[in-house]
Amino acid sequence: MSILSSRPYLTAILTLFAITTTYYYYYTTTTTTTTTTTTNPTMAASGATSDLLSHLHVSVTQSSTTPPTLTLTLKNTHPSTPLTLLTWESPLDPLALQLGLITIIPVNDNEEPSPLPLATIHVSRKLPPARDQLVSLAPGESRARDVVLREPVVPLGKVEGGVGGA
Repeated sequence: MSILSSRPYLTAILTLFAITTTYYYYYTTTTTTTTTTTTNPTMAASGATSDLLSHLHVSVTQSSTTPPTLTLTLKNTHPSTPLTLLTWESPLDPLALQLGLITIIPVNDNEEPSPLPLATIHVSRKLPPARDQLVSLAPGESRARDVVLREPVVPLGKVEGGVGGA
């Protein structure tokens, strides 16, 4: 015999609690969403932010074969608005290759294309970011960064804990 069948009042209390919790959850979620959408100018402007980001174009070109080098370029194509970006986790990040932001897929006619396995790292960055880690692009302006494809700086055998990290 279960504890719930021997005590019907416990079943009633738990059922009432479940109904109240469900009602409260749906009521507060709907109210919060409606309130945030109508009164918070930052959230209302999020559509404008995504529109501005659509004017940020990325291009990749191979600028050298020895050593293999890629040039990553960000261009602001908006006709009148300058854009200011944090370089972290972007094509302009000096650690873009090491962070795994770039995937290299060699083209072979004989094989199915698959990405090259690249050793990646995880970094913790000091907040707030320094001014030199912010990039402002005027309308029509572009910024480029060269990424040299090379072996890891630290041999993977010397990393504590092996390739997967400690």
